[in-house]
Amino acid sequence: MEIKRVIICGLGALGLTYASKLKDVCELKILADEDRVENYKKNIPVLNNNELVLDYITPKENWNADLIIISTKAAGLNFAIKFIK
Repeated sequence: MEIKRVIICGLGALGLTYASKLKDVCELKILADEDRVENYKKNIPVLNNNELVLDYITPKENWNADLIIISTKAAGLNFAIKFIK
């Protein structure tokens, strides 16, 4: 199976690193709540002095992915799983 569509849940240091590598090689979406999406759009995430313009979705949107990457801290894992459901 070829991985074409990817969701990342958690946009901290690891999530940003994964996003920077994947954004040009697949259809990538970042899963976040509405408040975080607005914040990310106003304050574009930066990795190594490079702004990462990414596409975002909320849990209300139905978007099927071939791969889901959860890159939250341990305390956020249960919340991330509920988001993904």
